[in-house]
Amino acid sequence: MRFRLFSLLLACFLCGCGETPEPQPEPTEKTSSPESGRSKGSALILTLEGKVTVNNSSTGKEHAAQLEQFLSPGDSIVTGPNSGVILLLTNGTTLTIGPDTDFELESFSQANFEGGKAKVGSLEEEASASSVLIDLKIGDLVVDVKKLKKKSNFEITTPLGVAGIRGTSFRLFSSAESTNLSVLTGQVDFVSQSKES
Repeated sequence: MRFRLFSLLLACFLCGCGETPEPQPEPTEKTSSPESGRSKGSALILTLEGKVTVNNSSTGKEHAAQLEQFLSPGDSIVTGPNSGVILLLTNGTTLTIGPDTDFELESFSQANFEGGKAKVGSLEEEASASSVLIDLKIGDLVVDVKKLKKKSNFEITTPLGVAGIRGTSFRLFSSAESTNLSVLTGQVDFVSQSKES
């Protein structure tokens, strides 16, 4: 199933003449979510520069990242100095992961949807409702989120707080001592860990 999804996205990517691939129907493997019609979401590595390592959650093994590789919920990425990667989530979100970053796609589920002819880059709203949780342990992350549907949820945790997103572009830099949030467009709610109960 993973190979078939990869083949579909790869074909769309190549036919798009450099444009972002259009979303394709999700695999039918269900998550533990009680909501029916939801499948595991995934992320595709669009660009890759320098030393980037992927930790596969299902095997527990680390390996060098590869272009057009899929990441599943639970997988993590570590980038070295002068390194980076751009990911495309199946809900249309793009994540630009900068150098010296430790990033985990902690959970990602998405309602099933039918692929259309529009390219992901031209969509103004995500294809279907989704729930995304990212753990930015340390490093630099630039996020471009399509407008989320009402039932969607998108959160990024850092050592010092949680950012909740509704559809926006922003940059988040996290270290053990500080978290810097720069909103490019839209609105991001950030709650400090010390304020949480």
